[in-house]
Amino acid sequence: MNFTVPLGDTLVLLGRSGAGKTTALKLINRLVETNDGEVRVEGRSTLEWNPIALRRRIGYVIQETGLFPHYTVEENISLVLWQRLLGRPVSGSGTLCQGDTSPRQG
Repeated sequence: MNFTVPLGDTLVLLGRSGAGKTTALKLINRLVETNDGEVRVEGRSTLEWNPIALRRRIGYVIQETGLFPHYTVEENISLVLWQRLLGRPVSGSGTLCQGDTSPRQG
């Protein structure tokens, strides 16, 4: 696999089960290390990055667990943005914690 994502662009990995989407994300986030080749983020090998700093620079939505099924993909992503922008935690039930305003309209 070989691809480049220009700074500020969004990449969508779409494919059948077993095509390597999850493995690619794990490689990019340095959750696993490659046996051959190199993974680079912002021009640096992922092996040169502090793993936590690397992961904080990358946002992604995983395919099953972790998404709230009653929300759209946009709403799931907006929860993370709200949490980051407002510094408020999200409860495990999929709603923002008491006192917060949900990003959902209606």
